[in-house]
This record gives sequence, structure tokens and C-alpha cells, in this order.
Amino acid sequence: MKKIYFLILCFSWSIVYAQTIDYKKAPKKEGSNYFEIVEEVRQQIALKKQSSNFTKADIKAEKQFERWAYYWKDRVDAQGNFPNELLGYYNAGLINADGSINSQNTAARSGQSQQQWMNVGPQTVPDANGYPNFPQMGRLTNFMRFTKVPSDENVLFVSAPNGGIWKSTDNGNTWAPKLDFIAGIGVTDMRSASSDANNPGTIYVSTGDYDADHIKSIGVLKSTDFGETFQSTGLTFSLADRESTSNLIVIDDNTVVVGTNQYIKKTTDGGATWTNVYTHPYNDAQIGKFHKNGTNIMCADSWGGLMFSSDNGTTWSAIKPEGVSYERHSVTADAATGIFYVQAKSGQISTYNPNATTPSLNTLGNATTNYNPQGAYNMALVVKDGLIISGGVDGINSDNNGGVWYVTLNNAWEDNTSNGSYGHADIHEMGYLDSGYSFWAVNDGGLIYMDYPTKSEEKPTVEYKSDGVLITQLYSVAISPQ
Repeated sequence: MKKIYFLILCFSWSIVYAQTIDYKKAPKKEGSNYFEIVEEVRQQIALKKQSSNFTKADIKAEKQFERWAYYWKDRVDAQGNFPNELLGYYNAGLINADGSINSQNTAARSGQSQQQWMNVGPQTVPDANGYPNFPQMGRLTNFMRFTKVPSDENVLFVSAPNGGIWKSTDNGNTWAPKLDFIAGIGVTDMRSASSDANNPGTIYVSTGDYDADHIKSIGVLKSTDFGETFQSTGLTFSLADRESTSNLIVIDDNTVVVGTNQYIKKTTDGGATWTNVYTHPYNDAQIGKFHKNGTNIMCADSWGGLMFSSDNGTTWSAIKPEGVSYERHSVTADAATGIFYVQAKSGQISTYNPNATTPSLNTLGNATTNYNPQGAYNMALVVKDGLIISGGVDGINSDNNGGVWYVTLNNAWEDNTSNGSYGHADIHEMGYLDSGYSFWAVNDGGLIYMDYPTKSEEKPTVEYKSDGVLITQLYSVAISPQ
């Protein structure tokens, strides 16, 4: 009987310990209660201490939890509710309770502020150690280019998950911030239906940090003066919503599609009103990573689902049912063929041809060798004429439909004997640039252009374009009304 009792006790502990909540993510989840979390985790720790299997790793884990508990004990309210990370903007009068920008207050603050900030470093590699690459800094989430003649007057925009929007009017030689009146605001995406600097159209902005969830969304903004000023649209979120918004599909100046935690939303009146065109069965799906070709749009969600629309996002159907595998996907399309490419977190790529008699997902080649998206923190994909570039921690290519993969953007690159060319770690988005095999990518170090002379080239030319975008990958932001 004693042996049976011991087995039952061990089995019961394994169940309890396996159900330990992820307390680090609790402050960002609606309904999380500090006091309940602390009590539950401490009970689990105490139970494990009664066994003989309390390891050094467990001791370390307990210390980490108690540091977390100490940090939050004076920051939650009397009921144990966690504050919203957007509360600082509200307290400073920068946003209203519904998440919309307080345009009157922000305009006044921008006009009155005479403070100038100077970058104090690091601006050079402190200790090169044989590492010759430019000291890139600052995670970026997306890039737009508006062409002009001559090309050195091209207008560029980049967005940052904690650094707002930056604009260059000289093809990337110099940059200026355009959302500093909301200091540290997160931007997931920015899009326009145009790419002509002489007729840029309306620019739409999806706020927050979709990839890492460091800051929540206040909705979708818009600019009608080429990114000089921004206003809230009708899609805003209150401080209690803890919402996310995905990348955008901008069909024209008035028609936009975006994903939220549970809905795909569409506006046809320039953002004044938004309609829920798809409702997800889960309220934490974080629908996103849309891609468009013609009138066809495909997107994924964090539960493993894939959705498709053939009418510019008005109606949707599920290609891959939600919840089949808890696995986010990255989606892109070959502009020439209209075939969609989908990559799962496992690295496996599948294709979906909407023009086929019976469209279906079809596995392509082999899973990407050494693919590491860090969960779903960095997942990007671009395809052209059979060349597939998969962006995770590194950029990994195939020129034979996924049969063989090789590294061409290598964050561990040291010299010309290393695989590929240097590319800063953690790629978040990629896209077409110029003719041939020329592309752009944004990563944890900024914006790069990369050019492959041929599909089989394993050492592309890489140009760093965001020198002067002085943002850092912030993990916390403090804001003072002064």
C-alpha cells in the first residue's frame, strides 16, 4: 500500500506542477488577478518542496517568481487587478479613455515642447572582436517606400513596436520621428494603397506590438498629409480591452482590412465605421499576418487556423480549421502566379492555389533546415519566381521548392568564410523591392535591402538603411506629463 500511495502522490504532483500558470504573461491577460496567482503558485511551490525532487532549477524558479511578485505587489490595485500598459498615456492626457488620440492635447504638447534628445550610444561597436558589422539597433516591424525621380528623393517610412513611426525624405540618408507626441507608442504596421511619392494617398497605422505583445493596441490611426500628423479612426480600444491589431490590407483610401483578437474587421468609409466580417471561435486568436494578391486575401491566427477571402475581405472561409494545432503561420503570395505560400512554426511550407479546380493546402518540399521563429516572435516569408526566403532568427533560402535550404542572412556571420551574408537576428517582415531578386526586410536591428544576383546566390548584397532611426528595443516605458 505504501508503494501505491507513493505512486499516487508523485502522479498527483506531476499534474499540479504541469498546470502551473504562466505568471509572466498574466499582467497582459484580461481577468488575471495578482492575489490569486501568488497564492496558487506559492501553493504549488510548497507542494513540490514536500517531495524530495526540489532541484536547483526549482530554487532558481522560486526566486524568479518571488521577484516578480515583489515587483507587482505595489503596482496592482486593491483588488489585485493589473494596470494596463497604456495607462501612462491616459494619465498624461495623450489618449482618451476609449483609446482615441486626444488630438487637442497632443498638438498643444508638441507645439510647446522645446526639448531635444541626443543619442548617446552605443554608436560604435565597443569591442569588435573580429566582428566587422555595423552596430545595428532597434527592432522594426514594417517598411514603406514611396518612389520619386530622382531616386535619392524616395520617401521611406519604418515602424517600431515601441518607437512609433520614422520618415525619411532622402531615400534613408536621414530620418525623423513622426509619432513622438505619443512617446514610446507601439506600431505593428503601416500601409497605403499607393507607392507614388507625388500621390501617396491615405496612410493607415495598426498600433501595438503584434509579434511580441510588449504593448497593446489603441486601434487604427490614419494620416492624410503623408505621415506628418496622425488621427484616430473609428476603431479604437479602451484601456480595459487589452486588444491587438494585426498588419493591414489597404485596398484603397477608404477600404481597409485588419485583424484583432477575435475579429476580422473591414471599413469602406475611411475608418469612420468598421464591420466585423469574420468572428473567430476563440477570443484570443490574434488574427493576423494578412497577405493579398488581386482580390484574394489569406491570413492566419495563433490557434493554427488559416482563413481565405476571394472578395477583398468581405466574406471569409476557413482553409484550415482553428484549433487543429496551436501553431501560428506566416503567409505570403507569389505576385506572378497568385499562389499563396504558408509556413508553420515547424518550418514546413505548404502552397494554396486559389485558382485550382479544388483549392487545397499542399505540402511543399522539406521543412526549413534550422528554422527558428522563437515561437511566433519572428515569422516572415517572401517568394519570387521559385525563390523562397524564410525569415526567422536567420534568413534561410530555397531555390528548388523547399528541397534544399541554406542560410543567406546569417546573424552569426563573421567573415566571408561564414554561410551567407550578415543579417541582424530576428526577421519580422519582408517584401519586394526592385526588379530581379531584390527585397527588403525589417529585423531586430532595423531595415535592410538585400539583392540576390541569381536565385541560387548564397551571399546576397546587404545594405543597412535605418542608420539614424534612433529607437531601441524597449522592454518598459515610463512617461511623465512634464
